[in-house]
Amino acid sequence: MSGEEGKTLARRYFEEVINQGNLAVADQIFAADYIDHSARPGNPTGPAAVKPVIAAFRAAFHDLDETIEDMVAEGDKVALRFRAAGVHRGEFRGIAPTGRRVQWTGLAILRVAGGKIVERWGVIDVFSIMQQLS
Repeated sequence: MSGEEGKTLARRYFEEVINQGNLAVADQIFAADYIDHSARPGNPTGPAAVKPVIAAFRAAFHDLDETIEDMVAEGDKVALRFRAAGVHRGEFRGIAPTGRRVQWTGLAILRVAGGKIVERWGVIDVFSIMQQLS
């Protein structure tokens, strides 16, 4: 898979799955054996690993918008830096809705194979989110 094909998958993940909340697209772009290396041990694999995380963020942050700021592809990997924002309208990590607009940043590395995302390593600035909500 070329770097451009990997970038296309990354864009679909951010735009269609995260920003639009179209979780059915996860079935199209994530491999059945997809692994999120940033998740807790014992979490599901495949699209079932992605859907509840995205659904929870979208429930907590109304108008969730994640924007890719930088994206580089080499071989079977795509690295991205992104910024995100949303209005805190649902519970997040035990914090009741505050109505505040919250912003954060994150990094992700995706490995692609066979036209699908097969692995992800990522981090978001949860500390910044928690500071803004307190």
